[in-house]
Amino acid sequence: MDTAESGDATRLARKRIRDRRAKQAARQRFLDECSALQSSIASLSASLAARQSARPSSAHLLSWREVASSLAKAKDKSVAAQHDLRLRVTQLRRLSQSLQTWLLSLAVIPKPPNSPAFAWKDVHLSSDAALRSVALDWIAKQMLHATPHQVPDALFPSDLEDAVHGATLLEAATAGWAFSQALPTIIHESRGGISTLHHSATSHGRFCYNREEFPSRVSNGLYTCFLEPDRAVTHYRTIRYDDASPIAASAAMLEDVQEWNVIRRVSPTKCFIRSAHVYQPYTHHASMVSYADEITPGLAESLAPKQGTELEDAIANRFVADTCSMMEGMGGMFRKLLRHVQANPDAYPRPYEVDRGAL
Repeated sequence: MDTAESGDATRLARKRIRDRRAKQAARQRFLDECSALQSSIASLSASLAARQSARPSSAHLLSWREVASSLAKAKDKSVAAQHDLRLRVTQLRRLSQSLQTWLLSLAVIPKPPNSPAFAWKDVHLSSDAALRSVALDWIAKQMLHATPHQVPDALFPSDLEDAVHGATLLEAATAGWAFSQALPTIIHESRGGISTLHHSATSHGRFCYNREEFPSRVSNGLYTCFLEPDRAVTHYRTIRYDDASPIAASAAMLEDVQEWNVIRRVSPTKCFIRSAHVYQPYTHHASMVSYADEITPGLAESLAPKQGTELEDAIANRFVADTCSMMEGMGGMFRKLLRHVQANPDAYPRPYEVDRGAL
Protein backbone atom coordinates (compact mmCIF):
# COMPACT_ATOMS: atom_id res chain seq x y z
CA MET A 1 0.00 0.00 0.00
CA ASP A 2 2.73 2.31 0.89
CA THR A 3 4.54 1.37 -2.29
CA ALA A 4 1.49 2.10 -4.46
CA GLU A 5 0.89 5.44 -2.85
CA SER A 6 4.54 6.31 -3.24
CA GLY A 7 4.38 5.52 -7.01
CA ASP A 8 1.28 7.67 -7.46
CA ALA A 9 2.94 10.57 -5.70
CA THR A 10 5.98 10.22 -7.89
CA ARG A 11 3.92 10.22 -11.08
CA LEU A 12 1.95 13.22 -9.85
CA ALA A 13 5.13 15.10 -9.08
CA ARG A 14 6.54 14.31 -12.48
CA LYS A 15 3.32 15.44 -14.13
CA ARG A 16 3.40 18.71 -12.24
CA ILE A 17 7.01 19.22 -13.32
CA ARG A 18 6.09 18.59 -16.98
CA ASP A 19 3.10 20.89 -16.73
CA ARG A 20 5.17 23.59 -15.08
CA ARG A 21 7.88 23.29 -17.74
CA ALA A 22 5.26 23.31 -20.53
CA LYS A 23 3.70 26.42 -19.03
CA GLN A 24 7.12 28.03 -18.71
CA ALA A 25 7.89 27.20 -22.36
CA ALA A 26 4.48 28.49 -23.46
CA ARG A 27 4.99 31.64 -21.43
CA GLN A 28 8.42 32.13 -22.98
CA ARG A 29 7.00 31.64 -26.48
CA PHE A 30 4.28 34.14 -25.64
CA LEU A 31 6.84 36.64 -24.41
CA ASP A 32 8.98 36.09 -27.50
CA GLU A 33 5.98 36.54 -29.79
CA CYS A 34 4.91 39.68 -27.92
CA SER A 35 8.41 41.07 -28.25
CA ALA A 36 8.47 40.26 -31.96
CA LEU A 37 5.04 41.82 -32.43
CA GLN A 38 6.10 44.95 -30.56
CA SER A 39 9.20 45.23 -32.73
CA SER A 40 7.08 44.76 -35.85
CA ILE A 41 4.57 47.34 -34.62
CA ALA A 42 7.37 49.81 -33.95
CA SER A 43 8.87 49.21 -37.40
CA LEU A 44 5.51 49.50 -39.16
CA SER A 45 4.64 52.61 -37.14
CA ALA A 46 7.90 54.22 -38.17
CA SER A 47 7.28 53.31 -41.81
CA LEU A 48 3.74 54.67 -41.61
CA ALA A 49 4.95 57.89 -40.06
CA ALA A 50 7.55 58.28 -42.80
CA ARG A 51 4.96 57.70 -45.49
CA GLN A 52 2.51 60.11 -43.89
CA SER A 53 5.14 62.81 -43.62
CA ALA A 54 6.13 62.28 -47.26
CA ARG A 55 2.67 62.47 -48.79
CA PRO A 56 0.65 65.72 -49.09
CA SER A 57 -1.60 66.76 -46.34
CA SER A 58 -5.08 65.36 -46.57
CA ALA A 59 -6.27 68.95 -46.85
CA HIS A 60 -4.63 69.15 -50.28
CA LEU A 61 -5.99 65.87 -51.59
CA LEU A 62 -8.82 66.07 -54.10
CA SER A 63 -11.94 64.09 -53.79
CA TRP A 64 -13.07 61.88 -56.67
CA ARG A 65 -15.81 64.39 -57.41
CA GLU A 66 -13.26 67.18 -57.73
CA VAL A 67 -11.06 64.98 -59.92
CA ALA A 68 -14.01 64.17 -62.16
CA SER A 69 -14.93 67.86 -62.42
CA SER A 70 -11.35 68.78 -63.32
CA LEU A 71 -11.25 66.09 -66.00
CA ALA A 72 -14.54 67.35 -67.42
CA LYS A 73 -13.19 70.90 -67.62
CA ALA A 74 -10.00 69.66 -69.30
CA LYS A 75 -12.12 67.76 -71.80
CA ASP A 76 -14.20 70.86 -72.58
CA LYS A 77 -11.02 72.89 -73.02
CA SER A 78 -9.57 70.25 -75.35
CA VAL A 79 -12.77 70.16 -77.39
CA ALA A 80 -12.74 73.97 -77.69
CA ALA A 81 -9.07 73.95 -78.74
CA GLN A 82 -9.81 71.27 -81.32
CA HIS A 83 -12.70 73.35 -82.65
CA ASP A 84 -10.47 76.44 -82.92
CA LEU A 85 -7.79 74.37 -84.65
CA ARG A 86 -10.28 73.02 -87.18
CA LEU A 87 -11.53 76.56 -87.80
CA ARG A 88 -7.95 77.78 -88.31
CA VAL A 89 -7.21 74.92 -90.71
CA THR A 90 -10.35 75.79 -92.68
CA GLN A 91 -9.31 79.46 -92.82
CA LEU A 92 -5.82 78.54 -94.00
CA ARG A 93 -7.24 76.19 -96.61
CA ARG A 94 -9.48 78.97 -97.93
CA LEU A 95 -6.55 81.39 -97.87
CA SER A 96 -4.43 78.89 -99.80
CA GLN A 97 -7.17 78.49 -102.40
CA SER A 98 -7.55 82.28 -102.64
CA LEU A 99 -3.79 82.66 -103.08
CA GLN A 100 -3.79 80.09 -105.85
CA THR A 101 -6.67 81.89 -107.58
CA TRP A 102 -4.88 85.23 -107.12
CA LEU A 103 -1.65 83.92 -108.62
CA LEU A 104 -3.49 82.44 -111.61
CA SER A 105 -5.28 85.75 -112.17
CA LEU A 106 -2.05 87.76 -112.42
CA ALA A 107 -1.08 88.95 -115.86
CA VAL A 108 1.55 86.69 -117.38
CA ILE A 109 4.06 88.48 -119.60
CA PRO A 110 6.52 86.36 -121.64
CA LYS A 111 10.06 86.98 -120.48
CA PRO A 112 12.33 88.33 -123.23
CA PRO A 113 15.51 86.24 -123.40
CA ASN A 114 18.45 87.64 -121.42
CA SER A 115 16.64 90.89 -120.70
CA PRO A 116 17.50 92.32 -117.27
CA ALA A 117 15.22 95.28 -117.99
CA PHE A 118 12.14 93.06 -117.87
CA ALA A 119 10.07 93.46 -114.73
CA TRP A 120 6.69 92.12 -113.71
CA LYS A 121 3.88 94.68 -113.93
CA ASP A 122 0.07 94.87 -113.73
CA VAL A 123 -0.09 93.57 -110.17
CA HIS A 124 -3.62 93.00 -108.86
CA LEU A 125 -4.22 93.17 -105.09
CA SER A 126 -7.34 91.66 -103.51
CA SER A 127 -9.53 93.44 -100.97
CA ASP A 128 -9.47 90.43 -98.62
CA ALA A 129 -7.42 91.47 -95.56
CA ALA A 130 -5.73 88.10 -94.98
CA LEU A 131 -4.98 87.63 -98.66
CA ARG A 132 -3.60 91.18 -98.96
CA SER A 133 -1.16 90.63 -96.10
CA VAL A 134 0.19 87.39 -97.59
CA ALA A 135 0.19 88.80 -101.14
CA LEU A 136 2.17 91.90 -100.15
CA ASP A 137 4.75 89.74 -98.40
CA TRP A 138 4.88 87.50 -101.48
CA ILE A 139 5.40 90.51 -103.78
CA ALA A 140 8.18 91.79 -101.50
CA LYS A 141 9.92 88.41 -101.64
CA GLN A 142 9.45 88.35 -105.43
CA MET A 143 11.23 91.71 -105.67
CA LEU A 144 14.08 90.37 -103.53
CA HIS A 145 14.31 87.23 -105.67
CA ALA A 146 14.57 89.38 -108.82
CA THR A 147 17.41 91.49 -107.40
CA PRO A 148 20.30 89.48 -108.98
CA HIS A 149 18.65 89.89 -112.40
CA GLN A 150 18.16 93.64 -112.03
CA VAL A 151 21.38 94.49 -110.16
CA PRO A 152 23.83 91.71 -111.10
CA ASP A 153 26.95 91.01 -109.09
CA ALA A 154 29.01 92.06 -112.12
CA LEU A 155 28.28 95.68 -111.14
CA PHE A 156 30.35 95.19 -107.96
CA PRO A 157 32.91 96.52 -107.43
CA SER A 158 33.11 99.67 -109.53
CA ASP A 159 35.52 102.51 -110.11
CA LEU A 160 32.71 105.07 -109.88
CA GLU A 161 33.59 107.13 -106.86
CA ASP A 162 30.11 108.64 -106.65
CA ALA A 163 28.74 105.19 -105.78
CA VAL A 164 30.98 104.85 -102.69
CA HIS A 165 29.69 106.41 -99.48
CA GLY A 166 31.48 106.99 -96.22
CA ALA A 167 28.93 105.27 -94.00
CA THR A 168 28.19 102.00 -92.30
CA LEU A 169 25.77 99.58 -93.89
CA LEU A 170 23.01 100.44 -91.39
CA GLU A 171 23.54 104.18 -91.82
CA ALA A 172 23.23 103.89 -95.60
CA ALA A 173 20.19 101.61 -95.29
CA THR A 174 18.51 104.04 -92.88
CA ALA A 175 19.18 106.97 -95.20
CA GLY A 176 17.98 104.93 -98.19
CA TRP A 177 14.74 104.02 -96.44
CA ALA A 178 14.04 107.62 -95.42
CA PHE A 179 14.95 108.90 -98.90
CA SER A 180 12.66 106.45 -100.68
CA GLN A 181 9.76 107.43 -98.42
CA ALA A 182 10.33 111.12 -99.19
CA LEU A 183 10.98 110.64 -102.92
CA PRO A 184 7.33 111.00 -104.11
CA THR A 185 7.14 114.40 -102.42
CA ILE A 186 10.46 115.40 -104.03
CA ILE A 187 9.44 114.27 -107.51
CA HIS A 188 6.01 115.92 -107.44
CA GLU A 189 7.34 119.00 -105.63
CA SER A 190 4.24 118.89 -103.48
CA ARG A 191 3.28 117.58 -100.08
CA GLY A 192 0.57 115.12 -100.96
CA GLY A 193 -1.62 113.01 -98.77
CA ILE A 194 0.53 109.96 -98.03
CA SER A 195 -1.07 107.30 -95.85
CA THR A 196 0.21 103.87 -94.87
CA LEU A 197 -2.18 101.07 -95.81
CA HIS A 198 -0.07 98.19 -94.51
CA HIS A 199 3.13 97.92 -92.51
CA SER A 200 5.32 95.08 -91.28
CA ALA A 201 8.74 94.99 -89.61
CA THR A 202 11.17 92.38 -88.27
CA SER A 203 14.73 92.48 -86.98
CA HIS A 204 15.88 91.77 -90.56
CA GLY A 205 13.87 94.31 -92.50
CA ARG A 206 10.73 96.29 -93.05
CA PHE A 207 8.11 96.94 -95.70
CA CYS A 208 5.18 99.31 -96.00
CA TYR A 209 2.46 99.87 -98.55
CA ASN A 210 1.47 103.52 -99.05
CA ARG A 211 -1.29 105.43 -100.75
CA GLU A 212 0.30 108.51 -102.37
CA GLU A 213 -2.11 111.20 -103.54
CA PHE A 214 -0.86 114.30 -105.35
CA PRO A 215 -2.74 116.88 -107.42
CA SER A 216 -1.46 115.44 -110.70
CA ARG A 217 -1.01 111.78 -109.81
CA VAL A 218 -2.30 109.09 -107.45
CA SER A 219 -0.39 105.86 -106.90
CA ASN A 220 -0.10 102.91 -104.55
CA GLY A 221 3.52 102.07 -103.71
CA LEU A 222 5.17 99.17 -101.90
CA TYR A 223 8.49 99.90 -100.15
CA THR A 224 10.72 97.12 -98.85
CA CYS A 225 14.08 96.77 -97.13
CA PHE A 226 15.92 93.50 -96.47
CA LEU A 227 19.00 93.46 -94.23
CA GLU A 228 21.53 90.69 -94.85
CA PRO A 229 24.98 90.10 -93.33
CA ASP A 230 26.92 91.68 -96.21
CA ARG A 231 24.32 93.88 -97.88
CA ALA A 232 21.03 95.75 -97.62
CA VAL A 233 18.47 95.68 -100.43
CA THR A 234 15.66 98.22 -100.80
CA HIS A 235 12.87 98.07 -103.35
CA TYR A 236 9.98 100.15 -104.56
CA ARG A 237 7.19 99.19 -106.90
CA THR A 238 3.80 100.57 -107.87
CA ILE A 239 0.69 98.42 -107.66
CA ARG A 240 -1.74 99.32 -110.40
CA TYR A 241 -4.87 97.45 -109.36
CA ASP A 242 -5.96 97.46 -105.72
CA ASP A 243 -9.54 96.45 -104.99
CA ALA A 244 -9.39 98.02 -101.52
CA SER A 245 -7.77 101.30 -102.67
CA PRO A 246 -8.70 101.77 -106.33
CA ILE A 247 -7.36 104.67 -108.37
CA ALA A 248 -9.84 106.74 -110.37
CA ALA A 249 -9.39 106.79 -114.13
CA SER A 250 -8.78 110.55 -114.06
CA ALA A 251 -5.71 110.06 -111.83
CA ALA A 252 -4.60 106.70 -113.19
CA MET A 253 -0.90 105.88 -113.24
CA LEU A 254 0.66 106.14 -116.69
CA GLU A 255 3.52 103.73 -116.06
CA ASP A 256 4.65 100.96 -113.79
CA VAL A 257 7.67 101.90 -111.67
CA GLN A 258 10.04 99.41 -110.05
CA GLU A 259 13.33 100.13 -108.31
CA TRP A 260 16.12 98.00 -106.87
CA ASN A 261 18.87 99.46 -104.66
CA VAL A 262 21.70 97.25 -103.40
CA ILE A 263 24.02 98.50 -100.65
CA ARG A 264 27.17 96.44 -100.14
CA ARG A 265 29.69 96.84 -97.33
CA VAL A 266 33.18 97.75 -98.61
CA SER A 267 34.69 98.27 -95.16
CA PRO A 268 33.33 98.93 -91.66
CA THR A 269 32.98 102.64 -92.56
CA LYS A 270 32.31 102.54 -96.31
CA CYS A 271 29.65 101.04 -98.51
CA PHE A 272 28.87 100.84 -102.21
CA ILE A 273 25.44 101.44 -103.78
CA ARG A 274 24.16 100.36 -107.18
CA SER A 275 20.59 100.78 -108.43
CA ALA A 276 18.25 99.77 -111.22
CA HIS A 277 15.08 101.69 -112.08
CA VAL A 278 12.52 100.25 -114.49
CA TYR A 279 9.72 102.39 -115.94
CA GLN A 280 7.15 100.59 -118.12
CA PRO A 281 4.28 102.54 -119.72
CA TYR A 282 0.91 100.84 -119.42
CA THR A 283 -0.14 102.04 -122.87
CA HIS A 284 1.58 100.60 -125.92
CA HIS A 285 3.16 103.37 -128.02
CA ALA A 286 4.14 102.98 -131.64
CA SER A 287 6.78 105.71 -131.40
CA MET A 288 8.74 107.88 -129.00
CA VAL A 289 6.64 110.83 -130.16
CA SER A 290 3.47 109.11 -128.97
CA TYR A 291 5.11 108.21 -125.66
CA ALA A 292 6.42 111.76 -125.16
CA ASP A 293 2.98 113.24 -125.85
CA GLU A 294 1.58 111.19 -122.96
CA ILE A 295 4.44 111.57 -120.48
CA THR A 296 5.69 115.08 -121.34
CA PRO A 297 3.14 116.96 -123.45
CA GLY A 298 4.73 119.61 -125.69
CA LEU A 299 8.18 118.00 -125.79
CA ALA A 300 7.92 116.98 -129.46
CA GLU A 301 6.83 120.49 -130.47
CA SER A 302 9.76 122.02 -128.58
CA LEU A 303 12.16 119.96 -130.69
CA ALA A 304 10.79 121.19 -134.05
CA PRO A 305 11.67 121.27 -136.89
CA LYS A 306 13.10 117.77 -136.32
CA GLN A 307 10.98 114.99 -137.79
CA GLY A 308 10.96 111.23 -138.29
CA THR A 309 13.94 109.31 -136.99
CA GLU A 310 15.77 112.49 -136.07
CA LEU A 311 12.87 113.55 -133.84
CA GLU A 312 12.66 110.08 -132.29
CA ASP A 313 16.38 110.16 -131.45
CA ALA A 314 16.12 113.70 -130.09
CA ILE A 315 13.27 112.70 -127.75
CA ALA A 316 15.20 109.64 -126.56
CA ASN A 317 18.32 111.76 -125.95
CA ARG A 318 16.25 114.31 -124.03
CA PHE A 319 14.82 111.58 -121.82
CA VAL A 320 18.30 110.20 -121.18
CA ALA A 321 19.69 113.65 -120.38
CA ASP A 322 16.77 114.48 -118.08
CA THR A 323 17.09 111.13 -116.32
CA CYS A 324 20.85 111.58 -115.80
CA SER A 325 20.28 115.07 -114.46
CA MET A 326 17.55 113.82 -112.13
CA MET A 327 19.72 110.96 -110.87
CA GLU A 328 22.63 113.33 -110.26
CA GLY A 329 20.36 115.61 -108.27
CA MET A 330 18.98 112.70 -106.27
CA GLY A 331 22.51 111.53 -105.55
CA GLY A 332 23.31 114.91 -104.05
CA MET A 333 20.13 114.89 -101.96
CA PHE A 334 20.89 111.36 -100.74
CA ARG A 335 24.39 112.34 -99.62
CA LYS A 336 22.95 115.31 -97.75
CA LEU A 337 20.35 113.12 -96.07
CA LEU A 338 23.04 110.57 -95.18
CA ARG A 339 25.00 113.26 -93.35
CA HIS A 340 21.86 114.17 -91.38
CA VAL A 341 21.32 110.51 -90.47
CA GLN A 342 24.90 110.21 -89.25
CA ALA A 343 24.60 113.41 -87.22
CA ASN A 344 21.25 112.50 -85.63
CA PRO A 345 20.43 108.80 -86.19
CA ASP A 346 17.56 108.68 -83.69
CA ALA A 347 15.61 111.23 -85.72
CA TYR A 348 15.08 108.80 -88.61
CA PRO A 349 13.09 105.56 -88.72
CA ARG A 350 15.26 102.48 -88.97
CA PRO A 351 14.54 100.00 -91.76
CA TYR A 352 14.11 97.20 -89.24
CA GLU A 353 12.33 96.54 -85.97
CA VAL A 354 14.20 97.82 -82.93
CA ASP A 355 14.30 95.63 -79.82
CA ARG A 356 13.36 98.15 -77.12
CA GLY A 357 14.39 95.72 -74.41
CA ALA A 358 17.97 95.87 -75.63
CA LEU A 359 18.14 99.66 -75.51
